[in-house]
Amino acid sequence: MGSKLTGDGAVDDKDDLYFLDFVQFRVQGTLFRVPTNGFTSSNQHFFEEIGVSDQLLKHDVHERVVELPEISRDMFKGLLLVMYPFTRTAQTYDEWFGALHLATLWGLSDVRAKAIASISNTNDFRSKEPVEVIQLAKTLKVGSWLRDTYILLVRGKDIDVDDLCASSGLEPLDWETISRLAQAQFLFKSRPTESVANQRESV
Repeated sequence: MGSKLTGDGAVDDKDDLYFLDFVQFRVQGTLFRVPTNGFTSSNQHFFEEIGVSDQLLKHDVHERVVELPEISRDMFKGLLLVMYPFTRTAQTYDEWFGALHLATLWGLSDVRAKAIASISNTNDFRSKEPVEVIQLAKTLKVGSWLRDTYILLVRGKDIDVDDLCASSGLEPLDWETISRLAQAQFLFKSRPTESVANQRESV
């Protein structure tokens, strides 16, 4: 526990939990001021990893502004709604997606886990084409989405290569993935009594 010298010379202790340090972020012309511990509790090297110097963090909070020029304001707001749910947490798919995207980028594991669980239960996510889910899963490194979608495709109707190559104008899957999916489906339908777990390894 730290301490602080008061005006009369006495020393006050700083509470370990409720003596909060704040930081400001500037994102697309908007300032956000939040406690630093929301970021450092999940990733103690957060500020170092985004290029913020120790000297800046020692400035008065009014001068302590971290610039995030490449970050979307809406995505950042989604992240903050999950980290600091003062009046509400993230609610919409876009808010949760913003939280997941930035949590993945910055190694914020607690926020990432919450966002994955919440997005998985939204209608927006469930209505997406399998190709889009696979692309999101690879981009955001969500193994459960990738596994579940592969299984859905393997156990579903005959795989249409044309659909997987260009589904709804999305970026096509690579040929190696398509080939493995088709092979896994063939094996699954040829030996339907085998465990689905064996088919996962094929994919």
